[in-house]
Amino acid sequence: MLALALLAGAGAGDRAGAATSTAPASWEEIAGWELGPKAFGAIAIGMTVGDVERATGRSMLQGEYGFSSCQPWTLEGAPSGLGITTAYGKVVRIDVGNQRWQTSRGIQIGDMAGKVKRRYGVRVRPHEYTRGQYLITRGKYRLVFETSSTGKVTRFRAGRPPHVEYVEGCV
Repeated sequence: MLALALLAGAGAGDRAGAATSTAPASWEEIAGWELGPKAFGAIAIGMTVGDVERATGRSMLQGEYGFSSCQPWTLEGAPSGLGITTAYGKVVRIDVGNQRWQTSRGIQIGDMAGKVKRRYGVRVRPHEYTRGQYLITRGKYRLVFETSSTGKVTRFRAGRPPHVEYVEGCV
């Protein structure tokens, strides 16, 4: 069942290039990755698409829209909820929208805003489309947590400004 769910999560789009001969990271390994301000497991902010493919042993799939200044991607066969954004060929943002992952400080989807605030120094901004909030860490690399009107984390992401703070992924 889990294998079918993982295979069903493959995104649409064009291949960026074939993965190298590196053995692909298993989905069990990837399921254990944590998101920090600078990286998600083997995928680091600042990598090229080729760097990500070599590090993971998996092909990157380009999203259906985008520009050189902001292009969405995912890993081939990735479970739903993983998004990677590049700008001018470098990873600038990694989005997580799936309960299987957590941050390096143990925050997951479904956790309350208070827990995020206790574990991270954040500034709070009203959500653009809901009665929730954005909880944003400070620094050169940031985490952004989106919360619902009840204060539950609904998704989170990491990267560098301004891309990590874009509400809709790309401007």
